[in-house]
Amino acid sequence: MMNSIRKIFLLKKKTLPWILFAVLPIRPFVIYGEKDNRTLLEKDQLIQLNQSGIYPFAMITKDKITPSTLPTFGNNPKSQVQISSDTLVDRWNLCKNESYLDVPAPSDCSGFAITENKISLANHCLKDLPEESDCNSLSKVWVLNLNAEDYLSAHKTLLISTEQVFHCQRIIERNSKLDYAIIELDHAIKDFVPPRFANFNEQNPDPLTIPLNSTTELSMVGFPLGLPSTLTNDGHILKNSSDQTENIESDLDAFSINSGSVVFESKTKIILGMLIAGSSDSGAVIQPGGTLCNRIRRIVPSKNSFEVLLRIDKIIK
Repeated sequence: MMNSIRKIFLLKKKTLPWILFAVLPIRPFVIYGEKDNRTLLEKDQLIQLNQSGIYPFAMITKDKITPSTLPTFGNNPKSQVQISSDTLVDRWNLCKNESYLDVPAPSDCSGFAITENKISLANHCLKDLPEESDCNSLSKVWVLNLNAEDYLSAHKTLLISTEQVFHCQRIIERNSKLDYAIIELDHAIKDFVPPRFANFNEQNPDPLTIPLNSTTELSMVGFPLGLPSTLTNDGHILKNSSDQTENIESDLDAFSINSGSVVFESKTKIILGMLIAGSSDSGAVIQPGGTLCNRIRRIVPSKNSFEVLLRIDKIIK
């Protein structure tokens, strides 16, 4: 299995005389082909996904949310909290021709609900947390259905309802080999619709059976580069099922902070797995005027360039 955390060079200074690169443990900036298949989701679109059992959670550092002591769930649930956030271009110094430059990007990792009060995420998203630690050591919260409709650009602030904010109640499982973790949340999702998980046993088919071949169209919801909830379409499986007993290789457009994103069959919304790793392809370029920026590379899938999904049946026993 490919390493779930890659080291790439990212440009941190904008002017040519001060070239400085920082080595960061993140996933890459990758688009397969020329088309960018990402779409920012609005509230109504997220509700529609929820009704199909798809519930995306953004992992966000507590100190980005004000007031610093988050409201307890149930106390004035209609109130709002603020998330401070740089825009995408400020956070990553992307080139001016890239998409969503002025959209806030507060997220640190992706995850999704597997029950009404449990979420799955990539274990490497907890890399700074010792294996035996509990929720008290975790400086993160999880935000359901994060979207950019209520972004106050002048204040670099994103407004959300307190009902969208969830805390860690218990770390149920961490698996560093397969790279997944399961966390119990402090309260249940309201009006929860159970997700449907794929059956990969084609010898014993049922309505949830999904073939692991190139005919299956994949979609993904997560938080690429920290953006609000983003749908990625037009993904495909790159290897046949006999080669994919744990992981699935795909050509979904994926980025840093997409780790933990839910991947599902596009039409039925049946969940196949979770994104955990991918190719390391990004690049710094010089713009007109001598300024430097990071450009998202367009590449062709190959035996060395693909995204890795952990099969859902390895997470849901």
